[in-house]
Amino acid sequence: MIWFPILTIAVNLVFIWFMPKRMTRKEIYTTWALLSMLSLTVDTLFGHSGEITLLHFQEEGLQISDLLFEIMLAPSFGIIFSNYMPEQLGAFIKYTVYWTAFSTLYEWVTVQIDFLIYQGWKLWYSTVIYVITFSFIRWHLYFLRTSK
Repeated sequence: MIWFPILTIAVNLVFIWFMPKRMTRKEIYTTWALLSMLSLTVDTLFGHSGEITLLHFQEEGLQISDLLFEIMLAPSFGIIFSNYMPEQLGAFIKYTVYWTAFSTLYEWVTVQIDFLIYQGWKLWYSTVIYVITFSFIRWHLYFLRTSK
């Protein structure tokens, strides 16, 4: 079911292209690079290392398509998340709850269509990681905007 993430990436990229930008090009570039690196690192650690293989994409082992998904899928969602992220803490918490629920549902769908295969991984692990990641993105943008 490789069509699902490919379609998602295409839709996300079109959406990003046309969305009203609240982020600068530098913030988008930096955030995309950071999220690509984090996605590659975390999924390589837990998904492709051989010692701690808890999940993988359709085929076991590291595939070139995996790298493309790692540098495109999560970062494209992250840019959309970042662009519309509210500044007030209360609104951010509600926004994060929504995005965590959406992300968890999206991951659940990828498991149901056998794109993502769990081998000891649990969906709730991802839910916790999403909350941490969204909080990190908030800090990341704050750091970019306040450091000179």
